[in-house]
Amino acid sequence: MDDKATIEAAAADALQFLEANPEATTEEYEAKQKEVEGKFQPIIMRVYQAAGGAPGGMPGGMPDMSGAGANAGPAGGVDDLD
Repeated sequence: MDDKATIEAAAADALQFLEANPEATTEEYEAKQKEVEGKFQPIIMRVYQAAGGAPGGMPGGMPDMSGAGANAGPAGGVDDLD
């Protein structure tokens, strides 16, 4: 099965589960989520690797936040909006 078919089948299965189990417990929903993530994760890893990115990383890497305040940025912070 190719990646697209795997994703479509897993998504359809998850949707069917959600529709059939509106009264499921949090644990049941979390178990289904973990199952779906387990099917998607290898595909996502391959996509990132093929694109030359680091899996789980931000595109372009993490911005340098050393010494910068939480609202600092190239155009100034939120406080500059007044």
